Order: sequence, then C-alpha cells, then structure tokens
Amino acid sequence: NEYPWLSTRPVCCKTFDYFCKNGFRAFIKRRRVRGTHVEQLLSEPVVELLSGLLDPDPSQRLTLGESAWAEGGRRSVGQSSWLSARIIEA
Repeated sequence: NEYPWLSTRPVCCKTFDYFCKNGFRAFIKRRRVRGTHVEQLLSEPVVELLSGLLDPDPSQRLTLGESAWAEGGRRSVGQSSWLSARIIEA
C-alpha cells in the first residue's frame, strides 16, 4: 500500500503522470510517507542521484559511466555528489 503509484501506463495513474510531467523533485515535495514529506527524509545529494536515475526520459538519465554516453555530454552516477562523497570517505 506504500508503493508510489499503481501503474506506469500512461493515463492509468495520476501520481505517475504527475511524476513524469514534473519530475522527482516535485514528486517528493508532495509525497508523504507515514505523515512526513519524502523531501524531508532525503539529503540533497541523494535527491540529485535519484533524480538522475529516475528521470522518465531515458536520454536524460544518469549513465553508469559508459564511454559511449560520455560523448553526448550525459552525466554518470560516478559524477554525482552523493557517490563522490562516498568515495572520498572510503
């Protein structure tokens, strides 16, 4: 009962349609989990990472660092501030 949407088919779920139209950041500002906005539960680096991984447009998603995508200017997960901070800490 705590899944974010019922379906990913177009027009079948208003929540998923909102996510696709407005993006992850707007979605977590409105979404509540057990009474708390999701936005309050996540750090900015995590929001940045998830926004990139969950972009509804595949051409805008973060890559896993494949060189074929780097030429097109796409960012990779390795360039995210969340992962960069984890590498520095290790």
